[in-house]
Amino acid sequence: MMPSIKLDLKKMQATARGTVVIDLGKVVPVKSETEQQIEMIMSMNLGGQKQDMTTKTSMKMKLESK
Repeated sequence: MMPSIKLDLKKMQATARGTVVIDLGKVVPVKSETEQQIEMIMSMNLGGQKQDMTTKTSMKMKLESK
């Protein structure tokens, strides 16, 4: 079992953009496109030493209804 580790968030940056086409006569959007980028830098104390960890996430999503 992994012991509890305290993380300090040093930086979090996110960008997103997208478009949505909606037909008010339908329950779900007709078309949707989104793109997101997230970067996080966290610091943790392991064995008395500070260690930085960087996580980068990129996501593109496209939905179309028929």
